[in-house]
Amino acid sequence: MQLTPISFVAQKTYVHHWPLNTAKWSKSFETDIEQEINKNGRAKPVTVCQDRIIVGDFEFDSLTKIGITIPPFKREFTIIFEARCSGFCIHAHITVTSSDYLDTFNRLVYWRDSARPAEQTK
Repeated sequence: MQLTPISFVAQKTYVHHWPLNTAKWSKSFETDIEQEINKNGRAKPVTVCQDRIIVGDFEFDSLTKIGITIPPFKREFTIIFEARCSGFCIHAHITVTSSDYLDTFNRLVYWRDSARPAEQTK
């Protein structure tokens, strides 16, 4: 089943190397992630497609362990996942605080459960 891409703006993003037993990031990749995602406080466009997530100019594929959560007492959600980007393993945290966060949260849960149903039973 082909799902419609979901686009939104993330107010906070953080990406780090994970799992630790995988190839270390190249210096240039690490610098790009730090400058464009981790230390760049600007909101970033995010597009979630069938099998990948695009954050700004970075495309994450081979998605696994996708979690989407709403913390108590906050009007936001965070999507956390493991993936690959430019051949490197990553762990990403994307937080959305927009006024329509709940609608986006629901669409992402539907995407995750529809596109990746086998993972939900693990």
